[in-house]
Amino acid sequence: MNLMISSALKEITSTIIINGFKEVCKNIFNKNIETVIINEADFHSIIEDQILYEEFPDIEIRPLISFLKSYDVELIVRQIYIPDAHKSHEAIKDDFCLLFSQHFDLKFKDCEPFALKIYFILVEGCKLTLNKAILEGNISAHDAKTQFSLSLIEDKIDTIAEDVTSIKKKVDIHFGKVINKFVS
Repeated sequence: MNLMISSALKEITSTIIINGFKEVCKNIFNKNIETVIINEADFHSIIEDQILYEEFPDIEIRPLISFLKSYDVELIVRQIYIPDAHKSHEAIKDDFCLLFSQHFDLKFKDCEPFALKIYFILVEGCKLTLNKAILEGNISAHDAKTQFSLSLIEDKIDTIAEDVTSIKKKVDIHFGKVINKFVS
């Protein structure tokens, strides 16, 4: 009898431990951090703090928040925080502004400054949500934040490399190929 109770307790205990471990891993190693960001971000308060509705009176706050929580914006968030292939933040901003203009059926050039403000609100909301998730122990949130920082550094390096190439071309044009012997 004691053997049966002991065996049953071992099985129940191991099941509880395994299921508990799976739940902890699911929370810590959340693979869909962009979904967590979009669902938990408090865009409403950030919008109210940073946007003057006189700038673009055609857009109300509810459709704007609905847009920020849409699947299309979630894909933008994925590009920002979990890049598969390096895409510059300038290109991502342009994609966001184009998406914004299409979603609200506005001309791109007319809404671009306002759309950029909304983009920065999106990034700010994501940062706050990631910080909260990091404090709660979500390792994927930490990875996403680190990836964002690394991609910003990559963008800066790419810009510097483009600037160096441009300067080198100007020097070549201005002084001829003689200087290449010393630089290369």
